[in-house]
Amino acid sequence: DFFERQNECHVAQGFACGGSACSAELLEIVSQEVGYKIEAWNPVGTFDTAHFNGDGPKLLALAPCLAAAVGAATSGFKSASVPA
Repeated sequence: DFFERQNECHVAQGFACGGSACSAELLEIVSQEVGYKIEAWNPVGTFDTAHFNGDGPKLLALAPCLAAAVGAATSGFKSASVPA
């Protein structure tokens, strides 16, 4: 409600990360309370996990809990633009 009023827009979907994102029941309860779908955010969804020595599925299972770590790790990345 606050975000919608401040930005004059309508929120139709939300994402959760951290421990709460690992509970399907909690996401469903929150979705019902706010009136729109809340999904677990996967911060490593675009990463190639093939080289994790078979541990890719473990990484993907923990992904919602890794949002802060992925953000910190990637914050130093520069844009893909090539210097002149």
